[in-house]
Amino acid sequence: MRLTISNALAVSASALLVASSLTSSRVDARTARATRTAASHTATSTHYPRFNVQLFASGNASLFNPDGIVVTKHAVFVDYQNASDTMPTPSTIVKYSRDGHMLAAVNINGRCDGLRLNPYTHKLWALVNNDGQNGSPPRQPALYVIATNTLQATKYAFQSSTQEHGGGYDDLAFIGGQAYFSASAPTLTAAGVNDKQIAVEAELVGNKVAVSPIAFGNTGSLVNIADPDSLAVDNANDLIIVSEGDGQLVTVRNPGTNHEKLSSIRTGSQLDDVAFTKGTSGTLYVADSTLNRIYKIPSAFPAGTVFAEAPIGAPAQSFVGTLDTTTGIVTPLLTVRDGILDPTSLIFVRDGYEDDD
Repeated sequence: MRLTISNALAVSASALLVASSLTSSRVDARTARATRTAASHTATSTHYPRFNVQLFASGNASLFNPDGIVVTKHAVFVDYQNASDTMPTPSTIVKYSRDGHMLAAVNINGRCDGLRLNPYTHKLWALVNNDGQNGSPPRQPALYVIATNTLQATKYAFQSSTQEHGGGYDDLAFIGGQAYFSASAPTLTAAGVNDKQIAVEAELVGNKVAVSPIAFGNTGSLVNIADPDSLAVDNANDLIIVSEGDGQLVTVRNPGTNHEKLSSIRTGSQLDDVAFTKGTSGTLYVADSTLNRIYKIPSAFPAGTVFAEAPIGAPAQSFVGTLDTTTGIVTPLLTVRDGILDPTSLIFVRDGYEDDD
């Protein structure tokens, strides 16, 4: 998805707005400038929140298009999509040491767009082929469960070869012992309305994945949610769904229960990932797809800060910034001037805490 700007977008001093007619030569110039910035020095933001942008790892000719990131006590895992977006080639999950040295890797068939650690089993869950039968080319979604120590991967197909919403599953989250998937690339009505589920509960049943819907895209007070994408969990343990193309953030309280309640806010920009923080310091990990880099960004920020990122596109330049979840106002803070060109994944690790592996 590409960015659009509404009147709610608050732009900081470091954020540059670019015209929607951005040419390829200007994109190339931005790429070169971001590469020079990232390679020449560690960029330190003068804003508050404060950032210290550090290069953690880089891909290569056979490992590119980084996306999902998982940080554990002993390792960092990165999903490289490679050419799997349009080609029948695998994605690669790379295991790094905490200081950025490559330790091991495993290929999984399909385009991996969702990578998380299951906190109950301490295994990685990786979703592939997030557009499902609505993709180009059409492909079957699947789940891989990967051991963090050996990277042994086990594939689980979905119980049904046809998903009720028509697409696949983009991202996943875990709350209260339950797994949730975002129901991405839905089949819309002729009027462009998503009357299908926007998220599902998921569980392993034998060698299959069973899913059941928990929320729908055009019910109650919700504006049409046509592009369910990334997931997050807020500090109240609510499920957060980023509807990227719609510029909306959906909150699902008590998901999958009789007390389930949905609400949404408009955001000032199309967003990809959001990350809720605890405390006033921690580390952001950001994947930059175009530069083929993973950044580690120690940060200091006010309590309650919510970070967000948006990938490259027009009319707004890509950024890492903050999101006001009450007003929907987005404030870009890190841009190409800080060496960040095309952020496609964002996670937060608070100081003194990592997932066990």
